[in-house]
Amino acid sequence: MIYSPFMTNLKKYLPTDRAKLRTWLLITGCLLTKLNIVCFQVGIGFIVIGSMLHLWSKGQLHQNRELTITGTYRWVRNPFYVANFFIDLGLCLIINQPILTLIYFCFWIYAYMDAILREEKALKSIFGTDYLEYRVKVPRLIPWKPPLKIVTSNKGFSWRNYNIVAGSEVPRLLRFVSYPLLLFLTAEFRKQGINYIAVPSHIFALAAYLFVLSLAYLLNRFLKKRKKSFPILDRTQQMGSP
Repeated sequence: MIYSPFMTNLKKYLPTDRAKLRTWLLITGCLLTKLNIVCFQVGIGFIVIGSMLHLWSKGQLHQNRELTITGTYRWVRNPFYVANFFIDLGLCLIINQPILTLIYFCFWIYAYMDAILREEKALKSIFGTDYLEYRVKVPRLIPWKPPLKIVTSNKGFSWRNYNIVAGSEVPRLLRFVSYPLLLFLTAEFRKQGINYIAVPSHIFALAAYLFVLSLAYLLNRFLKKRKKSFPILDRTQQMGSP
């Protein structure tokens, strides 16, 4: 009890929730990235896989309005968290610091398990026995069971899903694209200083990074305005699970 105020304050700054995790990783990566062409390419591959899985999963999710059991949700209950794992693994490979990777994923397990347990409690209260039956049949994160057998459904991925047409999914994907560029640019700057501007590939990478960030920002503003077209749906989406 004596140390509880200290621990509470400390937790505010440590990456103990998933909202802070990637920010910490990127900040650390900007300071420590050790570029290796093979690790960089493999890391980008994992980020692409994770981004596509994230998009696919979000494009069929209907938060709190119905229990999603199609597509990726036949294999695992939290496919967009699996997607986040691949994206973060890709970033760790690009950063190329094994000790950092080990420390990061210790925090990752803690933060995501905490989020998953809270969301499971919320989903149980919303969907009751339907969710409990689904939870028994489908694993959380690792698809070690056969996929859930369901009756043919037309409720799979849709580009008109709220998460895509009025949510933050597409701007988020653009930010994912910008992360390898950021780590590349900061690593080269630390190595070459201001002279890195004289290298054409660095100028191209900087222009691409700024373009992607600007596009994500403008698209995010546009989609926020578009949310006004979905007032009831927007309130529903804000309840409980992400």
